Amino acid sequence: MKFAEKVQKCVSHAMIKKSESYAIKNANSACMSWLYQPKESENIKKLRKF
Repeated sequence: MKFAEKVQKCVSHAMIKKSESYAIKNANSACMSWLYQPKESENIKKLRKF
């Protein structure tokens, strides 16, 4: 494995972890608008902690 491939693999892995943590944080936050509550998908329901 070349150096560029290793760097690309590490960067993509870091981006996946960061985006997953952002999605979990976003799923566990409240909506700012009282009247608008979008319908949640099953994937988001799995990420909720409460």
